[in-house]
Amino acid sequence: MRYRDKIEFLAKFLLYANAVSHGLSITITQISFILAFPYIVTKAFKQGLYKNFPMLIPFALWIGWIVLGSFFVDVRLFKQMFSWWHVLFFPFGYFTVRLGEKATRFWILFIVGSIIQSFCGIFQFVVAGAERAIGVSSNSLTYANGLALTVVLIMSWLFFNRGLSAKNRAVLVFTGVIILAGVFVSLSRMVIYGLIFVISLLVIFRYRLKGFIFVGVLGVFLVVLTINSPRFERLYNRGYTVIISDSTRFALWKGAVGIIKDYPIFGIGVHVFPKLIDHYTKGYPLDAKGHAHNAYLQMAINYGLPGLLFFLMVYGALAFRLYKSFRKTGNFWAFAGLIVLVMYMLEGLTENNFGDAEVTMYFWFMQGLIMGQVLEDNEKSGSWTSN
Repeated sequence: MRYRDKIEFLAKFLLYANAVSHGLSITITQISFILAFPYIVTKAFKQGLYKNFPMLIPFALWIGWIVLGSFFVDVRLFKQMFSWWHVLFFPFGYFTVRLGEKATRFWILFIVGSIIQSFCGIFQFVVAGAERAIGVSSNSLTYANGLALTVVLIMSWLFFNRGLSAKNRAVLVFTGVIILAGVFVSLSRMVIYGLIFVISLLVIFRYRLKGFIFVGVLGVFLVVLTINSPRFERLYNRGYTVIISDSTRFALWKGAVGIIKDYPIFGIGVHVFPKLIDHYTKGYPLDAKGHAHNAYLQMAINYGLPGLLFFLMVYGALAFRLYKSFRKTGNFWAFAGLIVLVMYMLEGLTENNFGDAEVTMYFWFMQGLIMGQVLEDNEKSGSWTSN
């Protein structure tokens, strides 16, 4: 095997390891990324793939604001200036597909990793008697947020990829049910509520009246199965821990608004929130205070209101490109990207998933792969026009 072939083999191994490791090991995810990213980017630049790189202007505006603002906050310059680095997983995934890899291969590896994670969580909850499943993650929210993105990708594939064989559909239904169960035993309310909402919309959009009836029957079944079980009281906002969790969030949100009012332009910088929040909550006892438990508030706290606006522009640009492609060509990858984005944004309403390394790396890698595949498919069909 020639030296160049060995490097190519190693790069592919690292890419596949990275795909399966999301949600299983942040260490493997980061190491494989650090080793493979320079090779992928160098190869992409040699082939001129950077010339039509999507999302360049929105990303540049957001990152530019962060770099500028890093000189006006009392945080270590390097840490603040490069706090956006997780979005590098977008070009990582995008260039990977544009260099010849198929997004489907990575999607299968995502499912493999999610299945392992789900089985761990189900075992913890059902067999080991854990209060909430966390899989191999640091907490139940990180665990559930990542799995939910896999679930909506599976559902999008099932409903809008008409070329699937009956065998593949059966496999996807089975894996989707397992991962859904994994999310459910996390008892992470916003993730579960958001997932129910998104999947219900997909089913109704695809099957109309039949879908509406199915969703209603399934909803009644789940309520009957869980409403009187003490283990699922979190889902119905009952129990002492839920009261503490809710009151903490309300106090954090109120304090976060106060911080934003005092530091509206550049914010206070990353990882400063825990040091200031006690002052803004006026000594209210907080069950947790690592972040604002709302990704949008936390973004404004870290980078100011303009920083939040620029970041929402990134989401808007991503949604526009995906929607435009889906409307024009019916590309199911584009639809999947939109649904993943919706789910990710819903998760941010009660959690700082934009700043959760495991989840945000997974999200951007997934979106990069999807965008790369969308452009590949559209160019082959002759339907793509650059924005």
